[in-house]
Amino acid sequence: MSRLDLSPRLGAPDAFLAALMESLRDLDEAQARAFTARLILLLANQVGDAEALKVHVHTVFTGALKLQFGNLPNYDWMVRCHHDNIFQKIVNLTRAANPKWFVMDSLYACQGNGPFSPYSEDLIKDWNTICGGPDPVAVDTVCEALMDWDYPGTNAPATVLGAAEGLGTNRLDEIEIAGVPLNQVKRRFKRSSTVLQGQYPNVNIVMGSDCDAGCKAIVRIQFDQLQADGTLETLKRPLYVFAGEQFENFQPVVKPSDGDVIE
Repeated sequence: MSRLDLSPRLGAPDAFLAALMESLRDLDEAQARAFTARLILLLANQVGDAEALKVHVHTVFTGALKLQFGNLPNYDWMVRCHHDNIFQKIVNLTRAANPKWFVMDSLYACQGNGPFSPYSEDLIKDWNTICGGPDPVAVDTVCEALMDWDYPGTNAPATVLGAAEGLGTNRLDEIEIAGVPLNQVKRRFKRSSTVLQGQYPNVNIVMGSDCDAGCKAIVRIQFDQLQADGTLETLKRPLYVFAGEQFENFQPVVKPSDGDVIE
């Protein structure tokens, strides 16, 4: 496993430490925390692997492993990789990129259906935590513990696969944690959901050969927005939605007479 370069690189380390301590001298606790956070964010920017923690509809959550997709030159992977072999691709990309250090930015975080959620409570603006380390599997395992999920290190397939293929450990009892104890900062996060049937009033959804990151996620995101902004409450007739590849050119044999159809 790669390690962060800890060899001395400052020309005058004692002078730097003295200047750093002087910068903190007259700050109260809140100001010192803010100052320290800025330094960590500068480090994250320099290292180039700072991730934003959020629950994810397909990969369970966005962590140190999943964000290695950022090493790809464009987002064509969203079309090519939204099926379940995405987890092997995540592990392969991490091994190929071989980053030295991972910083997980969870000053802001997202629960539920992540950044696509229209519900304000799913954007968490006051968590104010940052964690990092040289082991991406361990970082992601700690993130699961921070989200107060049961059995940390086993919820995301990429984390389990990364441990199995030697990228790190997903056993919390093998991870040395420094800083604030987990129990003081962890917070229960809602998991993502692509459940569609029975979720929306006056809407009947028929699912075909679909996948979580394709039809299900897209339909869920759109209908969550319509529910949140009150649009669904204005429906005068039932709405029937057919989702799945086989419905692309589908014409129902018997169309419902009491509502409208979306294919």
